[in-house]
Amino acid sequence: MPTKRAVTVGVDLYPPPADDLQAAAKEAKNWERILRVECDFDEVRCLIDEKAERLAILNAMRELLPGLVTGDHFVLTFAGHGGEARGWIDDTTTNDDSEHALIAYAGTKPTSTFQYASVTPSDIARVLKETETPAGVHVALVIGACFAEKFGGPKKHDAEPPVKPKVLYIANAVPGLPAGEPKTFDAIKAMVADSSIADPIILAASRFDEPAHEEGPDNDRRLRFCQKLQKVVEDAFPGTDGDELTYREAIDGINPVSDVQCAVIVGNELLEGDEFAGGCAVQVRRRVTATRAQKSQTAASAPISIASARKAKTTSTPAGSLDIRILGLVTLVDLPASESPYRNRLITALDNQWTTPDMKHNAFIEVADRDMDGAPTLRPTHEYLKGGIKYSRWQFDQHRVTIENAFDTGLPVQRSATYDQHVPSLPDVCILGTLDPNYARPEAYDDSPMAGTFTAFFDLQSGSITVDPRDLEKHRTVFKTRYTNVTTWGPEYTAISTILTVPLKNTSAVIRMLNAAGNASFIFVRSGATILFGNARELDINGPGSGEGPREHFLIYYQSAPSEPTDAGLPVAVAVPINACTPVTWP
Repeated sequence: MPTKRAVTVGVDLYPPPADDLQAAAKEAKNWERILRVECDFDEVRCLIDEKAERLAILNAMRELLPGLVTGDHFVLTFAGHGGEARGWIDDTTTNDDSEHALIAYAGTKPTSTFQYASVTPSDIARVLKETETPAGVHVALVIGACFAEKFGGPKKHDAEPPVKPKVLYIANAVPGLPAGEPKTFDAIKAMVADSSIADPIILAASRFDEPAHEEGPDNDRRLRFCQKLQKVVEDAFPGTDGDELTYREAIDGINPVSDVQCAVIVGNELLEGDEFAGGCAVQVRRRVTATRAQKSQTAASAPISIASARKAKTTSTPAGSLDIRILGLVTLVDLPASESPYRNRLITALDNQWTTPDMKHNAFIEVADRDMDGAPTLRPTHEYLKGGIKYSRWQFDQHRVTIENAFDTGLPVQRSATYDQHVPSLPDVCILGTLDPNYARPEAYDDSPMAGTFTAFFDLQSGSITVDPRDLEKHRTVFKTRYTNVTTWGPEYTAISTILTVPLKNTSAVIRMLNAAGNASFIFVRSGATILFGNARELDINGPGSGEGPREHFLIYYQSAPSEPTDAGLPVAVAVPINACTPVTWP
């Protein structure tokens, strides 16, 4: 396997007279996550604002480039201001040439020159030569800035500038520059005289006369180029041979970026047929289901609608899948045959143990906004940012949830051996005969959750459920009866959460949420995404955990029984810093 390393840079904070940005740091964090998770990079350095000074960027490259050999990959992403500056002879000495530059972090005090913060093509070329990065190493620069094409090459386009750039280019970054056209990376190649040194491909957000748009609400700004390119990479649509996404295909797939912005490839165009960042991780390729034509059609059309999802042609095999991470007090039950086409149900019981509102378990579904394939029809209950990613959460109160376009395999949810080993059955943790071994209370099979008992039903046709071994508690749990202290189950490592995979008829999931009044709302989620369904306290969802043992919490599960057993089985070990209770089954 080739070695893959990267440096991602984002600068929002600039001193006057430059404008601050709002999306650049976020895009650097997004690139870090995508390169690590989707593209399986070995090491990624993310440099944000004050950590993204010029020398910090160059030194990060100096640390990561050595040791790379033919076939390895290195990616540098930059989001921030562009400008013009003098070239650099070394780290501290400028020459008499002007070059197009990337403006790194420049401090907070007003400044008359950004020279000290200007990363120029001569900087990049010099570092490649210093580190003796071989020509066989695939080096890519992804530049999100106005006039980005200017950094990389001499291409010119006949069209007049459509609008004047506003925020991502500092025209007067360095006063007193030499006359004439500033040099581009192509013009600096003489510094890399040895042909054995790597020659980068450069993905530029905009042509030489175009702005790079930052858009969206103040609390969720995005660089349009980065947003579109990241989505293409995350979707991991296959290329012409069905198993790759090339640099050329990635750029063609996002153009036009907007009515006044078009991304281009400059620099070493011989690499444009290479897989983007060395290709996606194996697990990502396995979930690829759309064709290039389907992707282009989706990009040009409105988001998937309820009607189109229902009318889409049903195939003999799934067209996609959705992963659902199940967290907290959730019971998986088998439904009677009369409930066809649904064979299984996830049940969340009402929390009857809470003492203060912040300690109450709430049923919910949560989706990362980047995984949505269209606007939901109901405003989320909660919205928040975590790790640079925006999440939307819908809280449930007597809701029934279904996936309208789930693919029916003809079989109920299939449980893995790992799931059966680590997820206890509620009847099994009680003394034999205390609970019906097959069925919960009759109301657990109603069409909608009973008030005062259940908060949500999530009905399922088919799928598979398992436990990731990395998601097990650190200590074994033993279940004993509440008063007589009889051991009923364990010791065993129980699950912090489980993963349910639902096959889909289409490349997007249509999730329907029906409330007690009979009003339906919908969420649209792309295939391959992971959403969260659970019944937990806020601290257990996003915080360090409630800090309490699970014993008293587990009593909530017995809402699913006709009555709470007198000598109910409860976990004994105080465990897990995240969720207080393991998911369970019945049977």
